[in-house]
Amino acid sequence: MGTPNLIRDHKLQDVRPARGRVLIKLHGVQTVIAQVNQNELEPEGEVLAVGPGYLASDGRTETPYDFTVGDMVMLNRGPVTPIKVDGAVCFICQANMVDAITGKKGNEGEVSQVKLLR
Repeated sequence: MGTPNLIRDHKLQDVRPARGRVLIKLHGVQTVIAQVNQNELEPEGEVLAVGPGYLASDGRTETPYDFTVGDMVMLNRGPVTPIKVDGAVCFICQANMVDAITGKKGNEGEVSQVKLLR
């Protein structure tokens, strides 16, 4: 099912993750072949877009995200959906796969305090 998403190149402004999902561009991923064996995926990437928060039991939307667009984050292993966005292979995953915030885009070389989310 993920293959058609990689044939067509989507524009970032047109991609809106669904409830509880996040769009992440992982470091060093050039092709979707790396997605076949998730152990080969670099677990750090940049948050490109976030969906609305999870639906609470009272029916109102809550936003449990501690991260925002532009944050660099560490992911745990789990199911991802590959999608091509602005020429780059990206992944849509559940927001609860984000384990830590490691910094902001452009600050990858700087040592920063890691914020654990669990």
